[in-house]
Parts: sequence; C-alpha cells; structure tokens
Amino acid sequence: MPDPQDSGAPDHDAASADYIPPIPRKVATLMWPELPSLVREIRDAIRDEIPDYRILFDGPTRDVIEDGVEQNLTTFVERVDDPASLSPVRDEMCRRLGRYEAYEGNSMDNLRAAYRLGARVALRRAKRVGAQFNLKQEFTVSFADTLFRYVDEMERLSLEGYREAEATGPQEPGRRQRRLLRLILAGDKAPQQAVTELAADIRFTVPAEVTLVAVAVPNAAEAPQSAPELGEGALVNITGDEPHMLLSGAPTDAQLTALEEWAAATGARAAVGVPVVIASAADSMRWARRTLELAEAGTIEPAPLLLTSRHLTEIWLMNDPALLEQLVRRQLGPLEAVSEQKRGTFVETLRRRIVDQEAATEIAEQLGVHAQTVRYRLHKLDELLGDLIHDPNERFATEIALRGLELRQKSGDGDHMENP
Repeated sequence: MPDPQDSGAPDHDAASADYIPPIPRKVATLMWPELPSLVREIRDAIRDEIPDYRILFDGPTRDVIEDGVEQNLTTFVERVDDPASLSPVRDEMCRRLGRYEAYEGNSMDNLRAAYRLGARVALRRAKRVGAQFNLKQEFTVSFADTLFRYVDEMERLSLEGYREAEATGPQEPGRRQRRLLRLILAGDKAPQQAVTELAADIRFTVPAEVTLVAVAVPNAAEAPQSAPELGEGALVNITGDEPHMLLSGAPTDAQLTALEEWAAATGARAAVGVPVVIASAADSMRWARRTLELAEAGTIEPAPLLLTSRHLTEIWLMNDPALLEQLVRRQLGPLEAVSEQKRGTFVETLRRRIVDQEAATEIAEQLGVHAQTVRYRLHKLDELLGDLIHDPNERFATEIALRGLELRQKSGDGDHMENP
C-alpha cells in the first residue's frame, strides 16, 4: 500500500525555513469517507454561530447553502488528489453565493465568517484523522496552510460575484426590502432590532398583522421582470425560485385586482395567504405555498389568483396523506365486504348521504338509478358501517374520510377510491 505521507511532489530545499510541503496526495483516500459527516458538522456550526444564516437554513435557500458547503469540500479533496485539477462548478458556486449576498443588500462579512468557520471545523477533523492514522505532525501544518489558502481563493471568487451583482443588480431599496421580508418570515429567530432598523431605513411601518402571497412561475426563464403595483405597506421579492410578497393587514380589493391582473399577464400564479399576526408570517406563507401545490396537483381549481382562505379544509385534509389513508381504512374498511365492482357506487352513495346530506330520491336522480336501488345501498351501508355512521364522533370521522377521498380523486390519486 502506498505511503499516505508521500506527497508525490518534487523535493525542496529542506533548509528553507518558510517551505511548507503540500498535503500528501494519498491522504485524499482518507478524506473522502469523512465528507458526508463533515458537511453536516459544518452546516450545523454555521447555523448555530451565524444568526443571519440560521434564518436561511429554514428557508428556500437552504439547499443552496448546503450545496455550497458540499461543493467546496469536494473540490478541496479533489485538489489534494490532483493539485492541477480545475474547478469550474466550485468557482461558479462561490460567485453565486457572493451574488446572493449582494442581491440581499448584505456585506460580505457573514459569508467570510462562514468560510472561516467551516475551515476551523475541517481543521479539527483533520487533526482527528491524522491522530487516527498516525500521520506526522507536519501533516496538520500542511493541511492548515493548504486549507486557509483555499479559503482565500473562495473569498476572492465570492467577492467577484458580489461586485458583479453590485454593478448589474437591482437598486439598493429593493435589496433591503427583500432582506426585511426574509427577517419578518424568520419570526422569533430574527433579531427584532434588525427588523426595526431595516424597516426604518426603507420607511416601512411594521404592521401588527400581515398577509403573505406565494407566487409560482412556469419556469425560471419566464420569471416576471416587474412586480405588481400593491401600494404602500407591501414588500415584494420576485427573484429566486420562490417569489413572494407581504401585504400589511388583510388584502384590499385593489390589491387583489392588481395581483390577479399581474398574474394573468405574466403567466404566474399567485396564492394569497390568510391574515395573521406578524410573528406568524411564516404560517401564512406556508399555507399559501400549499395552496399553490394543491392547484398544481388539480386538487383545487387552478386560477391566476387563489385565496387560501377558501381552501383551508383542503389544506388541512391533504396535509398528511399517510394519516388520511389510515383514516380511510379505519372508517371505510368494512366496505371491503362489497364486491370490488360495486364498491365505488357504495362509496359515492355514502358520500352523498353524509357529506351532501341528500335524500334517497335526490341521490337516485344524481346517480341516474332508481330510488329503491339507493335505499337498498343505504340499508347495506347501515349494516356494514353501524356506529361508524351513527355515532356522532364516528360519523364526523367518516365524513372527513369521504371528503379526503374526493380530494385525492381530484388530484389523480384514485387508486384506492374503490378499494378503501
């Protein structure tokens, strides 16, 4: 087995006091298995020690940050194995992180701190690995020197992206708006002094109650280039993968009209959340996003503008599909005694009776069968389900199961409709 301490590099003048040898190339084989857990350790350290990034880990940018950590570590190990290797993906990732900070109106301080924190965590891990494999003390010196030169390179690349965004990006007020919006969505995790100061900077009155608006676009290439005119008291972010907006208080008719016209003109779809106290802004956003997802799935009728307040039942019922499946099996399981061919008609008859509260004659008219046929089904259902439709609590649970089945059918997940 090759000696892991053989760097494969040419000899240098050992008398040179300033010379630090490179990390032995064979050490890369020891480093690869460490990467998955090291990514997690660095991620957790950044979340714990850099408050602004703690917020980002709970939002749509989480994947970007984690990808950045993984890509930078992977490229570092590749460089150890082959110092001449190129890293275009890593280079663009660093520039992208720098651009993000500029677009958000931030300085480079947090990103620099994250890079250096990651380096410290990686150096601690290297010391443990060195001790485990009895590597010479010089290994730690070489590792530290190579690592911090690598961090300098990452910072330089990120600064390139930062300066590029400053030169070509949106004007400063837009950046500060997006940052304030992010802080508000972070709720208690955000320093309230930062919220107050930033709001004062852009002359935004922080309201007691807010409504969040989630936006979906067909694809990133067709993202809207301009925002709707929502008047004062609105914060807008139409950049990134998950555009969103904040309205102070409940939306006005004029704001709803502006949103609907904007969505129809741009090909976007907007879901207006429910008004909540500002500390619960993330809940309003979460429900609005879920409304968009249900419209995409066909569970609710798609439209350029959706009002979450009209779909709270659907959001609730479809929040935990696995739990809904268990409820359906519990409440409607006895219908397995009916032949598979007839089971669907029995379920539909039961739904119309319990959910729509239709009489036998009305059900017969809707289903196009004789009333006596419906009465036979209702009698059979009474035999099979008993307390599941007569006990008030059980009847309520059965109604929920039936409503959930109907929603699942609309979304195309109808495999179990006739086979509860």
